[in-house]
Amino acid sequence: MLWLVPLLPLLAAPLLYGLCRDGSRMRLAGLATAVALTTFALAVAALLGDWSGSYRWSSQIQLTLALAPASAVFALTVPLVAAPIVLYAAHHEAQAPTPAALARLMALLLAFVGAMELLVLAADLLTLLIAWELVGALSWSLIGHDWRERGNLRDAGWAFLVTRFGDLGLYIAAAAAFAGSGSFAFTALSSLEGLPLQVFVAGIVLACAAKSAQLPFAPWLFAAMAGPTSVSALLHAATMVAAGVYLTIRLHPSLDAVAWFAPLAMALGLATALAGGVVAGLQGHAKKLLAASTSAHYGLMWLAVGAGYPGAALLHFVVHAFFKAGLFLASGIAEHQVGSYALGAMRLGRSLPGIAVATLTASLALAGVPPLGGAWSKEQIVSAAGHHGTWLALATMLAGAFSAYYATRL
Repeated sequence: MLWLVPLLPLLAAPLLYGLCRDGSRMRLAGLATAVALTTFALAVAALLGDWSGSYRWSSQIQLTLALAPASAVFALTVPLVAAPIVLYAAHHEAQAPTPAALARLMALLLAFVGAMELLVLAADLLTLLIAWELVGALSWSLIGHDWRERGNLRDAGWAFLVTRFGDLGLYIAAAAAFAGSGSFAFTALSSLEGLPLQVFVAGIVLACAAKSAQLPFAPWLFAAMAGPTSVSALLHAATMVAAGVYLTIRLHPSLDAVAWFAPLAMALGLATALAGGVVAGLQGHAKKLLAASTSAHYGLMWLAVGAGYPGAALLHFVVHAFFKAGLFLASGIAEHQVGSYALGAMRLGRSLPGIAVATLTASLALAGVPPLGGAWSKEQIVSAAGHHGTWLALATMLAGAFSAYYATRL
């Protein structure tokens, strides 16, 4: 039964494209939003009914889906965040050069939701690899959606190649897991030890650091800004970039069994959070500011995982997904008004008061101002860092101060 959750948006995507190639925005909005909300409803039913799923490929290989606590949170968050994004895309994204282009974009967005659901529900490394590949291919298609615009395909290719290099780590990890345990199942990872365990953890760190835009892979996020606003919102809030930190949360017990994982994850996360904060503070382009912010906030999540508190990272993921999606969509609406993503041109408080209030609220959450959610999740991450030293807590607070600065600029 659990296969229904990822298969619904994956199968609905080509159907949506076939039915809505005439460019009817109302039909696209209604159908795409309905699919996203139905996917959420199925995820809720799966959680309440304790659904699972498996497909036996051979005597040794079986594709399995299961609901662990982390995967359940992600499975619920992804379609819930996607619903307003596809609604925005149906009403605001361009139909040029033909109405079918908008239908193609909407279909790819839904397929992306399905691929991400498959990724977070995977209970073995082979199913995970299939979903990981789908997410990568669909992200390339979405970033390069406006392929007639000069440079878009180059940027899409750059983002794809950087994350593709990191993907090699997942193949290495899967091979090490199978060599060490004779199985691809997550449940068999506890039997790994010695060299296979070391290689497995190294492969996972490489794959996840590239996917979640941690240093030195962070620049691919700026190339991803070539895609439409709705694509940027979905990639940065709850899908592509989230895949890396999800896997570190999901596999934390196995990763933490290696002594060097915790200090490496904390170092990567803190360095990315600080660097991303500085870069975002210097940006005058709204989408690129938010891109640097995304890298920085996923750095904070990596820091929490490395500190031994994956629950704090999971909480910050949920909070970040909602306010970051809102900020991207608000930036897109402002760009439609002024024809530019330049922050200096987006002084639209009087002409778009509702959007201005929503942007202010999301920016306060980004800055970590109580009583908004960002304040509580950041406080948990600072507390987690504090268990490893006062200096680490102070450095984490500095990263939070950077986010307050660039949120104020936004």
